[in-house]
Amino acid sequence: VVWPHQDREYLICTDYNPSMKAGSVTAIDPKTGKVLWKLSDVGPQRHQPVLDEGHMLVNSGAGTKGEDPENSAIYACYELTLEGPKKLWTLPDEPQNYVSIKPDRGGNRFVGAIRGGKVVALLGQKVKGAGTGLRLCTFDLKTGKLISDLPITHAQCPTSPIVAEDRVFFQADAAHSGDGAGLLLFSIDADGKLTDLGEKPFGTIGVEMVTGYEIQMEAPYYRGKLFVKAKKGVAAIDLRKP
Repeated sequence: VVWPHQDREYLICTDYNPSMKAGSVTAIDPKTGKVLWKLSDVGPQRHQPVLDEGHMLVNSGAGTKGEDPENSAIYACYELTLEGPKKLWTLPDEPQNYVSIKPDRGGNRFVGAIRGGKVVALLGQKVKGAGTGLRLCTFDLKTGKLISDLPITHAQCPTSPIVAEDRVFFQADAAHSGDGAGLLLFSIDADGKLTDLGEKPFGTIGVEMVTGYEIQMEAPYYRGKLFVKAKKGVAAIDLRKP
């Protein structure tokens, strides 16, 4: 991931050591190849960190509770400097804050996004008999204080949340085709408060979306348009229009 800092750009690289069940985050100067710093006391980094506004979110370590703690990430927020990252806060070790890092259950998605001094995060672990266990939350970037918390009742393998101006959206299921395929839409105000705007199934806008079964597929988003794999090629959905 590119980290822009003081009119320069640096690389933030992650690593995962399966035998050690741990990972690392390293900052590199791309012009010289010099390692600026390395953060080693973190959990497995099976996907890219969330990085924006001089801060990053990474997996700080495995959970200790729930049904699958070994494959559950607990995220922490760091402020980035050339001297090294400064940890600001870590989410509590509770299943409602976990993020699955199993490859077929979300391990390849971003946990969320950083926008306007707020963190938008899709958290939670599925618990038998208790719905999806997922929640869409916003936190203060500097303090980690919870601002908004909405339960997600019908998402199985969601994609990464995308923040576009005053909207947040993600696919409800990116690993199975059919009726579960659609977008969950939310609004977000300047204070970080979320409002549920409902679901928009792809079928209602004439898109027959397909996936690789059990292999989660992210849909690229660029300048207001979402690009999804469809039965007849690639469909572009303009999210700027009603």
